[in-house]
Amino acid sequence: RAYRAVAAEEIRTLCYAALQDISLLLAARSSLEARVLYLKMRGDYYRYLTEATAGEEACDAMRLGAEAFDTAHGLA
Repeated sequence: RAYRAVAAEEIRTLCYAALQDISLLLAARSSLEARVLYLKMRGDYYRYLTEATAGEEACDAMRLGAEAFDTAHGLA
């Protein structure tokens, strides 16, 4: 259990760092293909958060991930 808690916290830290970087990339004027890729990546990282968290944080991550995937799909 202790190792699982440590691993979950590491996943959370890495995912939130990656999501910040992806937000910066999306804010830059990118091609349509790049925006679709970054939105898909955002959805993936929120999915990882869903698997590593519980409760309201997992629900929020699930919702935000679905929104990112839907937006990417719409742009594609």
